[in-house]
Amino acid sequence: MDSFVKESMSNIEIYAIKKEKGYELRRRLLGTVEYVFRFDKTVLDILDNIKNGAGDLDMIRDLDSLYLLCKNNQDRLIQAHVEQSLIDQALEYYTEFSPICP
Repeated sequence: MDSFVKESMSNIEIYAIKKEKGYELRRRLLGTVEYVFRFDKTVLDILDNIKNGAGDLDMIRDLDSLYLLCKNNQDRLIQAHVEQSLIDQALEYYTEFSPICP
């Protein structure tokens, strides 16, 4: 007999499915921001610290750090025609992943 009860996924299962997209977003945003600020040693030092992270928890913190860095330097990113959606996605993923990361 079939049941109509919907099976829900655990946080670990949800995270396992979505984390690759989080890593890809981190990589794209790092590359974009690094290019825009390639002559700004202060920002490049911050990006080096972000790049040194390893593992899932660091990826989540990196997305938050990148979001804050972008928001604090939004004028330069707008002038460089950086997609605002990348920045917004960093916040979305950070907000989504923070409570469910195993």
